[in-house]
Formats: sequence, structure tokens, C-alpha cells
Amino acid sequence: MVWAYYGHEGDTDRLLDLRDDVVGSIGDGVDEDEFHRAVTRYSSEHWSSVANAQMRAVLAGSLEQQLDRAELFGELPARAAAPDPQLVAKVARHWFSRQQSGRHDPARV
Repeated sequence: MVWAYYGHEGDTDRLLDLRDDVVGSIGDGVDEDEFHRAVTRYSSEHWSSVANAQMRAVLAGSLEQQLDRAELFGELPARAAAPDPQLVAKVARHWFSRQQSGRHDPARV
């Protein structure tokens, strides 16, 4: 997961360039120890954030709405505990290529 905070001032291209650089480096390979630390931290943060009933209902509802599978909520711990660092690198190489970087290109509108 890549986190970036933008204060709504300045040049967003710098932020997008940084994002592309970070994700590009992930595509080159992922250190397995660091990867597992990140997974553990993310899993802990996730379950802490959905500790109350309202947040669990919101998450289950969004999984149902977006994927038609609210039961994924119960599968998240097992899925989060079994990621593959090589697969993450492969996805980063594909998903965040310059052509698919999420940048708005007015020429393509």
C-alpha cells in the first residue's frame, strides 16, 4: 500500500511522479521481510479500524456492493495473512505502468 497526502496546493505532478517511482521500485522486487512487516501492520490497522459494529457493517456493505460478496469480510484475515511478495511485484509492474498510472490525460478525453 502506498500512502500519499496532498494538501491541495502546488504541483500534483510531483506527487504522481513520486508515486510512480515508489510503485516502480516495487515492480523491481519486494524485500520479503519488509513485505511481511507491512502486511502485519496493515492487517492490525485494518482490524482495529473495523472493531466496532458500524464499521464492520460499512465494510461488509461495500464488499457486497462492489463485489457482490459480503462474505469476503470474514475471509479477509486469511487473505491478508497469505500474500505473495512476487505477485505484488508483478501487479505493480503491470498495474502502475506509465500507461495505467491513473493520470488524467486531456488528449485522451
